[in-house]
Amino acid sequence: MQNVKIRHGLACGEVFNGIWRTLPDEAVTEMVALARYDFQLFDLEHAALSWADIQRMIRINNALDRASFVRLGDRSPIAAQRALDAGAHGLVYPGVNSLEEVISISENLWFAPKGRRGFNPFVTAFGYGTQKSSDRCKPVFIPIVETRAGLLALDDIASRPEVDVVYLGAYDLSFHLGTPGDISSPIVQDALKDAIAVCRKHACAVGLMVSTLEDIKKWSQLGVQVFLRGVDAGIIRKALEI
Repeated sequence: MQNVKIRHGLACGEVFNGIWRTLPDEAVTEMVALARYDFQLFDLEHAALSWADIQRMIRINNALDRASFVRLGDRSPIAAQRALDAGAHGLVYPGVNSLEEVISISENLWFAPKGRRGFNPFVTAFGYGTQKSSDRCKPVFIPIVETRAGLLALDDIASRPEVDVVYLGAYDLSFHLGTPGDISSPIVQDALKDAIAVCRKHACAVGLMVSTLEDIKKWSQLGVQVFLRGVDAGIIRKALEI
């Protein structure tokens, strides 16, 4: 299973590359998977994606042996349930600011008695009744730290065994740190470096958005293992600028 593969790979120091997805297009999903990106992150907070879109695109990723993460703006158990039943290998939660939030959200990922995730074997995630639930089914949990409050709580957040990857939201952090939209400012760069050091102290993997191979080299040397290599719409727009 992709979630088991990724969790094992992170523990072994492997690097994973993905694309942030906002366009409800199956052809784009197939092209990204065929380009050998490890995962796609489908955004249900900012993008106009429906649950039907999510399920169709996850099926394509599954067929091509790629991972699917879903970013949820809604922290309800039902939202998590729908994404996981559709076959998501991981859940991404924006704006996580405290240890208490991590503990509460993580319950959406576990079956009873550890959590509140409901079990229906007749869904995509379990082969419509051909597979059984097990601890190996636990999805990857990726909280996004993107505020001052999140940075202050990062030592606690990164120390939790439920957390597989802490994604550092540089763009939102730039607003909270007084340099709106300027993620290259020394203030933001220093904050990211400090945050990475905190996560690595707890052997917690870190994710970042990057735009160049130089960025990947720079952040890899500091311990970042999960890279978002851009947003689908931005990549296509840039490719059209001739």
